[in-house]
Amino acid sequence: MARFDREAPNYQKDGYNDFNTFYIQAASGTKGGSSGSPVVDCQGRAVALNAGSTSSSASAFYLPLDRVVRALNLIRGCRDPFGSKPESAYIPRGTLQMTFQHKGFEETRRLGLRNETEQVVRLVSPAGETGMLVVDSLVMFAS
Repeated sequence: MARFDREAPNYQKDGYNDFNTFYIQAASGTKGGSSGSPVVDCQGRAVALNAGSTSSSASAFYLPLDRVVRALNLIRGCRDPFGSKPESAYIPRGTLQMTFQHKGFEETRRLGLRNETEQVVRLVSPAGETGMLVVDSLVMFAS
């Protein structure tokens, strides 16, 4: 694994780009057609799904399973107790109308993060956290 905080690869040719979802990046020779394949750890546990790769390098991008598990649980919640077909499931993705980038603590300090704030974030974050989310752009929708 190379990075745990990568944005999705840019899929301009298809007109679709994911945002505000951070992927695992690894140097691997993943090729087309393997999207959705599981990524397993040394103990044989599925930890991510193959999401895509870049043709200009040997980098592949993997979607961590916590996002998949969340969506699956929301879909399961739409089933009735007798197991019939689920109603249409709504998978909320947030409505902040902005995109974020993950920046390391060194970069956030250059952007003005105060030492006190960094210490609080490090204290309440999981061990090994490398940075914070920074607003990259506002998403404006015409009404």
